Amino acid sequence: MNTINNKKSGYKKESGSDDEADERELRILDYREEKERLKDINFFGTQKVLEIRPKRILHLTIKYKWFVEIAEGRKPYEFREVKPYWTKRLFNSDGTAKEFDEIHIRNGYTMDRPFMRSQWWGFHTRSYDNEECYAIDVGDIIEVRNKVLKKP
Repeated sequence: MNTINNKKSGYKKESGSDDEADERELRILDYREEKERLKDINFFGTQKVLEIRPKRILHLTIKYKWFVEIAEGRKPYEFREVKPYWTKRLFNSDGTAKEFDEIHIRNGYTMDRPFMRSQWWGFHTRSYDNEECYAIDVGDIIEVRNKVLKKP
């Protein structure tokens, strides 16, 4: 018989034969293997196939004039000055360009502000009004909400 000794409490317990200890060890191993296998199975009992990640969204707030131009397809780019603020939002820390899934364009800050969703087509640097700017390519418009037509 084996003696199990717990040093903290001074508790001693005599276990059964070596076969019982081996059997207990096998059960623990089986439990750990099963637990590892179940990590890849979701609540419904099916194996996880896709890893779901949140959408990567670039948020832009612009003036109404430019909002209408983009919504009507007359303005393919939105320009931002090359400054640390936008560099940090458009580039990773290693200097590679970030990838987004969508662009959310807003006019104003109220709850019922005009809003537009478009595809992300990337960006490039170009000169605009004798200044270096990031030209953000506004892709196909997915959705436009609360667009109010103002009189010129």
